[in-house]
Amino acid sequence: MGHEPSDYYPSFFVAVENLFARYQVPKQIQSKLLIPMLNERSKTLLAKLAKDKLDDYALVKQYLLREFKLTPQQYRC
Repeated sequence: MGHEPSDYYPSFFVAVENLFARYQVPKQIQSKLLIPMLNERSKTLLAKLAKDKLDDYALVKQYLLREFKLTPQQYRC
């Protein structure tokens, strides 16, 4: 994962979700697998998120995308 979210986040999440689907990763462990792969800036943001929400991949993803305020153009993969 690089340093600039606009360069990688949309395509990064597509790739991660494809892997989760391919290997049938249970929803309960998806965020636990995701978090170690994030860059330091993303992990710092997640430190502000409530601990009970860190176990929900969809909430983690939504939170990070919202915090980085990506534009529609940046979502084009």
